[in-house]
Amino acid sequence: MATAGPPQERGDPGGMGPASCHYRLIDKESQIKPALDDIGRSPIIGVDCEGEALSRRGKLSVISIATADQIYLFDIVVLGKGIFDEGLRGILEDTARQKLMFDCRQDSDCLMHQYGVKLANVLDLQLLQMLDQEFEQSTILEEHPRVESFLSCLKEYVKDEDLIKAKEEGKEKMHRTDVWLERPLSGVMLKYAACDVMGFFKLYGELKHVYSGHNVQRLRVASDVYLDFFRSRPSRLYDEYEANAFFANVRDPRQGEPPFSFSSYRVRRLPS
Repeated sequence: MATAGPPQERGDPGGMGPASCHYRLIDKESQIKPALDDIGRSPIIGVDCEGEALSRRGKLSVISIATADQIYLFDIVVLGKGIFDEGLRGILEDTARQKLMFDCRQDSDCLMHQYGVKLANVLDLQLLQMLDQEFEQSTILEEHPRVESFLSCLKEYVKDEDLIKAKEEGKEKMHRTDVWLERPLSGVMLKYAACDVMGFFKLYGELKHVYSGHNVQRLRVASDVYLDFFRSRPSRLYDEYEANAFFANVRDPRQGEPPFSFSSYRVRRLPS
């Protein structure tokens, strides 16, 4: 990744992102350029993908992108693959633009193998949460540090009742696996997608105290590992072993030190 230190947010020194879950649904050709132009002015964005069985074999429905003050929901089902060649690919692959994500592994796999988009410069907030647990456990011994879902992190760190409610209401609709492929998408699902990327900024605001010093390099290396975790595999099994694999130690080739003791963390498929 290109970022050398903690992200600097345009127009938002507190790092809290958009003030509400108000979003702009981008599902018409005329809306694409103004939205991408605005996103292109942002050095840090929140990014999330929603779809059915999201992966290289699943179906992508929506890409949510938040700047420091706006949320855009790109309807990929309606806009089609052409949206990536109109500027979205460049934003997602930009090595100078920081992307806040939470467990980017399946998103990265889907974008690479279905759309030829190689996500770059991601700060994965699930890994940042692991570091926060590591920091707290320096005084409290715990054999297996916790790996939390995004909803759990909202409850533990952000404590925003509106965000939590939007997530829980959306999850109630997701017992049907094809809910993201329905058109028009319901307001509940659109708000769910919007609140995810808004929540990324808020969660980063609560955890950024651990993103400093040596931890910056550790997070950069570990986030790259997350990006490649599935997308680098020539084939996938989609079994419980793959979904619940332990990480091997990942070393920074320049320093020879592991960014995390990954053998201590059980990395599993988590609800988003």
